[in-house]
Amino acid sequence: MKIILNITCLFLAFVAKAQMVHEQDSLIGKPFAIENLFYFTQEMNLPIDVVQIGDSHIQPGVMAAPLGKILKKQFGDGGYGMAYPYQLANTNGHSSYKTSSNVPWQPYKVTSKNPNQPIGIAGYSIYQNRSDAHIDYKFDSTQTPAIHFVTVFHSSNLDSNYHYAVHSRTGIQGQFIDSESTPFKSVFYFEKGIFSFRISHIKKYKLQNSSVLQGVYVRSKESGAVVSSIGVNGATFNQYNQAEDFRKHIESLSPEIVILSLGTNEAFQGSSFSDSLFREEVRGMIQLLAGLESPPIVVLTTPPGVSISQKVGKRYSYVPNQLVPRIQRIQLELAKTYNLYVFDLFSCMGGDGSMKKWAALGLTDSMQIHLSMKGYNLAGESMAKSFRHHLLKFQTHD
Repeated sequence: MKIILNITCLFLAFVAKAQMVHEQDSLIGKPFAIENLFYFTQEMNLPIDVVQIGDSHIQPGVMAAPLGKILKKQFGDGGYGMAYPYQLANTNGHSSYKTSSNVPWQPYKVTSKNPNQPIGIAGYSIYQNRSDAHIDYKFDSTQTPAIHFVTVFHSSNLDSNYHYAVHSRTGIQGQFIDSESTPFKSVFYFEKGIFSFRISHIKKYKLQNSSVLQGVYVRSKESGAVVSSIGVNGATFNQYNQAEDFRKHIESLSPEIVILSLGTNEAFQGSSFSDSLFREEVRGMIQLLAGLESPPIVVLTTPPGVSISQKVGKRYSYVPNQLVPRIQRIQLELAKTYNLYVFDLFSCMGGDGSMKKWAALGLTDSMQIHLSMKGYNLAGESMAKSFRHHLLKFQTHD
C-alpha cells in the first residue's frame, strides 16, 4: 500500500464567549486508497462497510453518526450495522433501537481479565442456558431503513451452543441463509423489510445447552454504506487483541474500512504505562487486521486530551493528562511506519489543555474525561469532514 498517512481535521478553538471553528487540512503522502475504494464502490454499485472500534467514547454510537450520514448520502443507505443488545448487558447503548428479553442474561465484556465466556466482535457477550429464552429488537423507523438481513454472531453451534431462529413481529420466519452462515455466525433474510424481530433458540442436538450471543448485525437489501459503532467502556487495544473470537468475527464481517478509536484508557495507567508496550499493543491490532483474508483500510484516531484530577492543597482540580501526547505520538509514528490514515482528534480539539476549554462550554462531563452528546457530535462532524475531503477527491477521479 502506498503512503497514506493522512491528518485531516477540523480544529476547534475556543475564546471566552464564543466557539470558533477553523478548518485545518494537512495531508501527508499520497492518500489514494480511500479515493479508489469510493470510486469502485460507486462504479460497481458495491456495498461499503465501515466499522469504528473503540471504548466508552464510541459505545453510545454518536461519534460515527455524521460519517454515516455523508457516506449514505453518497452511496445509499445499506442499513444500521452492528446493533448489540446493550440493555441486556446492563450497560449504555445506542438510541436507534431497543432490546428486551423474557429472562435476564449474564453479561461478559472484553475488559474482564478472564471472562468465563468467549468475547467476539462487539466486545461483549451475554450468556443464557434456557432454551426458551428470546431477545426482542425494535428499531426506530425514522433513524434506520427497513431490515432485510439479520446476522447473529455466537459461539460455535457445533459445540454446546444452541442454533437460532429469527421471526418478525408479525411472526414471519426469516429464511436461514446456509451459504453465508458458519458455526459461529447465523444469517437470516426477510423478503419484506422489518423494523422489529425476535431472536430465539433451536435445540437440534442433545449436547446443546446454552447460548453465548456475541453480536447482532442488520442491513437492508440495498447496496450502500453501513457504518457500525463497536465500543466497550474501559477497553484497550490489548483487550481487543486478546478477545477469543474477535478476529474470526471481524474477518467474517469483512469491512472495507476499520477506524480504531482507542488509547484513552491506556492514558489512565499512570506510572505503569510503557511506551514500548503500548507500541506493541497497537502494532498487534494493526497486524491482526493486516493478516485478514481481505485486509481493510485502517484509520487510527488519537484520543481526546482528557484530564486527570490532581490535589492542590485541600482541593482537587483537573489538569491535562500528560500521557495523552505520548500516546498520540506513538500512534502517529506507527501510522507512518505502516502507511495508515490518521484522524488526529487530540489536535483537532486543541491539543493539551483543550478538554478544560470544552468543559467551559458544557461539552464534557464534570470529570473532563467524556464529552457530552453535543461534544461527541462535534468530534464526529470533524471526523466526517476528513472523510468528505476524500469524497470530493474521488468525485474528480480520472
